Amino acid sequence: MHVVRTVLIMFLAAVAAIGMPQTLLAQDRVSYTAMSANSLSPEAATLLLQLRSDKPNLDHLPMLKVDGQDFISSFVIPAVDVKDGKRVAEWRKTIERLGVKVVSEGQQWTVLIPVASFEALATSGLCSYIDLGRKNTLHNNRIRGQFAADYIHRGEGLAQGYDGTGVVVGIIDVGFDYGHPSFWDSTGSTLRVKRVWSQLDTSGTPPGRVFLRIGICYSPDHPCRSQG
Repeated sequence: MHVVRTVLIMFLAAVAAIGMPQTLLAQDRVSYTAMSANSLSPEAATLLLQLRSDKPNLDHLPMLKVDGQDFISSFVIPAVDVKDGKRVAEWRKTIERLGVKVVSEGQQWTVLIPVASFEALATSGLCSYIDLGRKNTLHNNRIRGQFAADYIHRGEGLAQGYDGTGVVVGIIDVGFDYGHPSFWDSTGSTLRVKRVWSQLDTSGTPPGRVFLRIGICYSPDHPCRSQG
């Protein structure tokens, strides 16, 4: 039994070592492990240690510059009862005094943390957990293969090939920017959006084939650019 326990401990230690960034100095590994096990994700713990070094490398982080100041897109869980409105309001004022900008609220908050204030927030005890956003990278060169789109385009195992020609896509969302290049053809002169059903606009005629007689239906000749 002792042998099994020893082997298990060694295995867990090896797994932890694999997940630990190799750039950390040996003397930092204990503090890194402690921070990761408590209030900071491994990425946040690594960032804290990097900020304490002379030359932190922040190139891999989703950084935003606002009014000349660098922010890190992050996710935090308040160290207060999120159902207690008064305490949550006080907690929000406290983190905002550190320069934190709140993006969204909930059980988990999306925030922008100033790089200059990250260590202060991370060590303040104000958050029961802090994680960092991830920098997105395009993989357009691989996405077709991952979704087997090439097989569909060629029609392998199908009656014919399909490349999306003539397909109509319906999207339910708010806040569309109809001036975005993705909604226009390659020349930028023809809007590819065929119809828009705005349920908030009551200034015109709603769609005729839906049971909810609300909103207004825009057609391609409508000045959609001004809508959102």
